[in-house]
Amino acid sequence: MWIDLEQFLDFSCMHGPNCKLGSFCTVGRRLQEVNVLGGLILPVWGTVERVLSKQARQSHQRIRIVRIVTTTDNQRIVGLLIPDAAVEPVLQEKKAALNIHGDGAFEN
Repeated sequence: MWIDLEQFLDFSCMHGPNCKLGSFCTVGRRLQEVNVLGGLILPVWGTVERVLSKQARQSHQRIRIVRIVTTTDNQRIVGLLIPDAAVEPVLQEKKAALNIHGDGAFEN
């Protein structure tokens, strides 16, 4: 019984299957999938800041630095937390910048 409950809470919120946010709700989840931009982040800081400032939810508009531990191999990662809704705009803006500069250099 405990194992079943634990597995259910890994990917389900505490509101249950009728939650109005559905799979986007993370309240009470034991595990969360997140997007973390790690490594050399200073060259893309301006891009991330611009994209986040345009997000609809105010909680997604601020830059958050996080330290996480992966579930598969217990690696520690430090980086910027990128909300799901901002991943594609960040990638699109960086692609556009690469096309403009042509040399693969990141500029803000």
